[in-house]
Order: sequence, then structure tokens, then C-alpha cells
Amino acid sequence: MQAIGRQPQRAPDGAPVHYERHRPEQTTLYRPVQQHAASFFAQAEDAAGADLPQFVKDEFDAFLECGILAHGFLRLRCGDCGHDKLVAFSCKRRGFCPSCGARRMAQTAAHLVDHVIPHVPVRQWVLALPIPLRLLLAAQPRLLTPVLQVVHRVITRFLLEQAGVKADEADSGAVTLIQRFGSAANLNIHLHCLVLDGVYRRGTGPRAGQEVLTVQGAERGHGTAPAGEPVPREGLALASASAACKACPGIRTSSSRCVPTATA
Repeated sequence: MQAIGRQPQRAPDGAPVHYERHRPEQTTLYRPVQQHAASFFAQAEDAAGADLPQFVKDEFDAFLECGILAHGFLRLRCGDCGHDKLVAFSCKRRGFCPSCGARRMAQTAAHLVDHVIPHVPVRQWVLALPIPLRLLLAAQPRLLTPVLQVVHRVITRFLLEQAGVKADEADSGAVTLIQRFGSAANLNIHLHCLVLDGVYRRGTGPRAGQEVLTVQGAERGHGTAPAGEPVPREGLALASASAACKACPGIRTSSSRCVPTATA
């Protein structure tokens, strides 16, 4: 839709941007879920001898209503030409809705890259757990917090040792995404940690905590910064983790920054 007083948006190739309504009822996934969800619930409950949790059924019901005009929509009207468009409500669930899942993934990645992760090297650490621990953490989710604290503490200690500094002299940073299922939709709780591949030295000077981390593979205390930025040595310590472990395939390195990329 064209906003009042604005030029119509265009794609990179110069073509006008065209809005096309998502039609989930025509997708391959929607039809079998719509036709067989009730029988799936019955078979699963018979096999388990107990009712499925209500949140599981709610996830299916929300998916079947997502993007369907009959379950609610917005009516948008162009102030210039008077043309109308209907935009159906989305479920915004975290389960298996492809549309909402892809949108949430793209928004989260953009937020991390633009507002959270600094322009420094980043490495992905993945923690896989044995099956008994997966079952324990699934039954008692509150235990994930102390497990994650231990993981971050161990990784940070490793980075501090690589940098040659003490725990009270520097800090690192990380963002962790908790994955609760595997590629076969099986229960598989594991952690994807995006960790700054270095440490920031603490201090009281005017530049303390603001220095750019040295890139991977450089010698301790030296290296290169993002394009066009000098590398101040004061308050800077390199954690050269790349010398101790192989490069992670989930990291794409450019000349100016390291950006986490999606992996299967």
C-alpha cells in the first residue's frame, strides 16, 4: 500500500513492491494438519495413556487460524486511490508455524546484529547434552539457568586464559539461544551460544571498555580492527580462541565484522 504523500516503494531491481496475502490454507503443511490433527491427538493420548498438554493442542489450533481471514483481519485503505487490502491476523506462536517462525527468526537476527552484538569477532559454541539430562531439563526447565551459568563461566574462563588476564580484570559477552528439539522434531535440548571471541579489559580510563576486540588469529594484544578504525592497545586483550579450536562453520567472517549465520 502506498502511504499518503510518499512515493511507492520499489525493490532493488526498480520494480514496484507488491503485497500478496499469505494463504496458509493452500500450503502442503496446512492441509494434513487440518485433516488429521484430531486423529493425531487421539492416537497420541491412547498411546501415552494420558491427555496431551493443552498448550500442545493450542499450538495446533493457533496454526490453523493463522493467516485465515475468517479468524480476524485488518482492512487497509489507500488514501490516494481508495484501494483496499485485507491483512489477516497471525498467530505469533513459537511452535511450528513456518510464517511466524521465519518472521521471528529474521527479526531476532536483525536485532542482534544491529543493536546487540558489537563489531567484533563472534564464535558459536554448541552444547549438546546426554539424553538423561535432556529429559531432566525438559521436566524441570528452571534447571536450565544454572546449567547456562556454568557453560558461560567455563567459556569465559577459557577466553580469559587465552588473553592472559585474570577474572577480575576483564569480561566477555554472549547471547544464548535455547533449542528444544532436533532435526526430527525429537526432544533434544541444546544450547547455541554466540560468544564474543575475546575479552574487554576493565579499567577506569576514558577509553576503558570501549576498545574493539582484536580479530581472530592475531597475536595477543595486537591485530586489526574493523575497516577504518584504529586498534588502541590500552585496555585491550585478545582471547585467541581460534588457536585452540577449529573455526565454527556457523560464523561468516567479513573484512569488517563476524556475523552469525543460520545453520541446519
